[in-house]
Amino acid sequence: MLLLLTGLCVGVGTLVAQQGGSELAPPAKMRLCIDPGCTNLTWVGDHYEGRLDGQTAIYALYWLKEWTADRVEVYGKTTAAQDGVFPAEGTFTGKIAASGNSITDGLDVWRIGYSRGGRMGFTLTWANNPSNTAEVPDLAVLQPAHPSKNHPDITLPPGAAEVFAEYPEDVRALLQPDSPLSPKDAKRPCNDLAVANANTALEISKFAYRAGEIRRGNCWNLTARGYLSPRAVVIYAIGWQMGWWGPKDDAKAFGILKMNLGSRDPWDIWFLQNCYIDGIGTPKDAHQAAILASYIITHDDAYNVSQTIGTDDAGRMRQKARWDLIMYPPTKDGVNCYTTGPPSAVPGAPSNKHCEPTSVIDDDELQRRLKAIDEQK
Repeated sequence: MLLLLTGLCVGVGTLVAQQGGSELAPPAKMRLCIDPGCTNLTWVGDHYEGRLDGQTAIYALYWLKEWTADRVEVYGKTTAAQDGVFPAEGTFTGKIAASGNSITDGLDVWRIGYSRGGRMGFTLTWANNPSNTAEVPDLAVLQPAHPSKNHPDITLPPGAAEVFAEYPEDVRALLQPDSPLSPKDAKRPCNDLAVANANTALEISKFAYRAGEIRRGNCWNLTARGYLSPRAVVIYAIGWQMGWWGPKDDAKAFGILKMNLGSRDPWDIWFLQNCYIDGIGTPKDAHQAAILASYIITHDDAYNVSQTIGTDDAGRMRQKARWDLIMYPPTKDGVNCYTTGPPSAVPGAPSNKHCEPTSVIDDDELQRRLKAIDEQK
């Protein structure tokens, strides 16, 4: 069991710290040991490959989550199932020793599936020299989604700052990544000529908005609009509602959305519908709102984007799960009895009571499932 957990997968948070004025960078090669075996880790650009001693096959993958003088955190996962179904997973934490070539107070919190897990110590060592330094780019874009510190129910996507959790839920959904973005592209400065297509410019702008870099987001939004991206126009409009381009201007946002309606961008239709429903930048108009609502219901692309709203909010998802369960509760076999008239006074006459098998709500199971939903994190 212990050997199975010596190789394990990770997202990247704070990778580089400053110590004594010099850069503290992760090593390119490390050795992770948990009695009775060890795994050799090799950096391959954005994660480590782990191989057991004497083997060439990749046993596990590691990504750094945090690497500072005061805290190292690595989450890992084996490449193969360890119990026939689930891989071994572990979160390794510790502190860099004063020598700079090992971890102290190493703790591995591990699990296999949902029923097996525990805590154990580990050692992590490496050669402390310049030739053993990993070339680590800014990997915020590759870090895993993680809960907001200020709003724990809100999941922050890769690279997002805490301010992202403050955005309205439909704005958060609008700014979710739709296609891969390399770490280099994610951090490109404004007007970098290496970007020559609408999709990359759009994804950079969304990444910047998620990171709270409004000015850089605006710049790349302008570039994406220059490449005639309808989605960039939607984000431009919402930027006026959010105050990203200056004082909030709902009327201007509505005008932009209405002009962009011909693109049939599903997010444009969603936000324009809300303008008519709530009177945002325009008088309320139930008729126009109904037309757009009908379009959303009958077109998969529009309906699908509407269903993404709130999915990053665990609290809202728990509420939805509770509602769905109450609407369609678990049942069990029961009996439904009824009478067809007053009892007969004639001795030996057939009973007027009839019983039929039926299904009834299983209250105990319903409460158990509701409790399980409430306990989800």
